[in-house]
Amino acid sequence: KMEYEVRVPRSGKYALIAEVVTANYDQQIKVAVNDAEEAAALALPFTEGSWKQSQPITVNLKTGRNVIRLFRDFPPQYGVAVKSFKLPPVN
Repeated sequence: KMEYEVRVPRSGKYALIAEVVTANYDQQIKVAVNDAEEAAALALPFTEGSWKQSQPITVNLKTGRNVIRLFRDFPPQYGVAVKSFKLPPVN
């Protein structure tokens, strides 16, 4: 489980994109924002050893401090390296 604190200038929808390397097909990371009980699945591409971006998922963030929790609960649980995350606003 990983936890990140992010601050945004205004509330709204943001696209969460991960830059990853994966060693297996059908990888995903679950994403929960703030106190949400439901988590969204961020599907990860099979990258064959190269850094690639995931398809974005939309998350709702509030103005100021937000906590993004990332975790794995669906096998396989190995073969993923995360380089970075991006959170551009969704228009």
